[in-house]
Amino acid sequence: MSSSSLSSKNLEGEGLTWLLVVAFGFFFGMGWVSGPLGWYFGKKLRKQADADGLVTPDVVRFAHIGGIVTTILTYAGLVIAFVVVVVLFGALAIAPGVR
Repeated sequence: MSSSSLSSKNLEGEGLTWLLVVAFGFFFGMGWVSGPLGWYFGKKLRKQADADGLVTPDVVRFAHIGGIVTTILTYAGLVIAFVVVVVLFGALAIAPGVR
C-alpha cells in the first residue's frame, strides 16, 4: 500500500463528507461549486480504493454520482434560465406598442 492509502473506514468518512458537501451545496444553491468538487473528490476516492484493493464504499459512489448529477442539473438550469431570459427580452423587443 502507498503512504497515501486510506483504510476502508477513512474512505467512508471522506465519502460521507463529500456527499454532505454535495447535498447541502445543491440545497443551498451552491451546486455550481459543490457538484464539481464532489465529482472530483468522489472519483479520486474511488481510484484510491481501487489502488489499495479495497471495495469502494457506497457513500463514496454516492458522492461521485451525486456530484455528477448536481453539476449537470445546476448548469442545465442556468442554461435554461439564460435562454428563457433571452427569449423574453427578444419577445419584448419585437412586441408592438410596448415602448
